[in-house]
Amino acid sequence: MDQALTLLPGDYWRWYLTANAPEGSDTAFTWEAFKACINSDLNDVLGNFVNRITKYAAAKFEGKVPDGGEPGEHEAWMANELATRLPALIGYYEAMEFRKAAAETRAIWAAGNEYITKAAPWTAYKTSVDQAAVGIRTGLNLVAFFGVIAQPIVPETAKNILDALGIPEDRRSLNPEKLGQGAALLDALPRGKPIEVPTQLFTKIEDAQVAEWTTRFGGG
Repeated sequence: MDQALTLLPGDYWRWYLTANAPEGSDTAFTWEAFKACINSDLNDVLGNFVNRITKYAAAKFEGKVPDGGEPGEHEAWMANELATRLPALIGYYEAMEFRKAAAETRAIWAAGNEYITKAAPWTAYKTSVDQAAVGIRTGLNLVAFFGVIAQPIVPETAKNILDALGIPEDRRSLNPEKLGQGAALLDALPRGKPIEVPTQLFTKIEDAQVAEWTTRFGGG
């Protein structure tokens, strides 16, 4: 670990160790498992979601939180997911069950990906810009929310996300009064608010890196 930060940014290690470090029993470390965890959880589930939504907003909605359209069944499904999962996440942190907190954080990110697949704003845009606007607006609110809940584990990544959306420093914590109000979290950003596409959040770990590190450090 004395050389860890020369290999990869701190957030990669923070995420893996929070999600996998032993709490009640021993655990094994392998570079392959590390690669799979980082590439799946951080790059594919969180990074790709943030990238897709912000880039589409920049391309089709002038880099702003779009107005227009009304929430429907897909938004209701996502709101219910948040209303159920967010109190569970808070509970895990309060109980200092950090592996479970990481798992619940990932589950929330994964639910956002499932939502955007259901809503498919890029398909809706061909026939209804308003319907696409609902999906992208909801997606941008999810990006902001994902940044907020990422802060305890991957703070530098979270800062990049929240900075790109222009979220003020004093608005980067959860409002306890809204923990059970998933719908409110999905429409918190002001309509017309300018946003930016954040710089690439993660780079996938490659097989060649795993081979090199295994040779240098063991852990195969």
